Amino acid sequence: MNTDLIQRLNSSGEIDKVISISKKLLKKFNFSDDESPYRFEKFDGFRSQYFDGYTFGLVQYDLSTNWQAVQCLKRCKLKPGEVFNLFDPTEEELERLNKKIAFYKHNINSFDSKYIELATKRLIRLITENDIFIKDEQTFLMLLDYHHIFFINTNGRLVSWMREIGSNITPEMLVDFITFNTKWGMHNSDEVKERAAYILDRLQE
Repeated sequence: MNTDLIQRLNSSGEIDKVISISKKLLKKFNFSDDESPYRFEKFDGFRSQYFDGYTFGLVQYDLSTNWQAVQCLKRCKLKPGEVFNLFDPTEEELERLNKKIAFYKHNINSFDSKYIELATKRLIRLITENDIFIKDEQTFLMLLDYHHIFFINTNGRLVSWMREIGSNITPEMLVDFITFNTKWGMHNSDEVKERAAYILDRLQE
């Protein structure tokens, strides 16, 4: 475990920086325009096999598994029946609900920030408790981005691989792992590299 790095990541200023860069990364690569996080989106492609119904927010919260996301929608004045309808809405219902949540962007922005903060702290604990060594902040942010896409499971393939390495995990090693060990990486190898490069650019600003 990199004690100095973990101490830096645990500071409030560094966590704020992680949240800011994560938000910029998700906006750039996950959405076609600035309004997309405030609309319900249908998962397409490879990730549709993992999620049901529609998602929202920068992290594209899956309503079938994330009860906190459901609570966020309730704070956006959606009724329980309206949330349930998002699993198979009509076009008219979807349009109506999109207009409804558009008035509550501040709620969604706040939920995004809190969710990323909690994910950051969870990842720090996972790294600490499993004696995982990572090289730097870029590697950490890449792991956080991976978590937003797939969700890092303590007993999953990624954590098992990091434990086995037993030395510093570098950004280059993580790029290779994602490219050759995930279906998304195999089909989007250029984007894997672009996301890593984007993180480095933001850290150097």
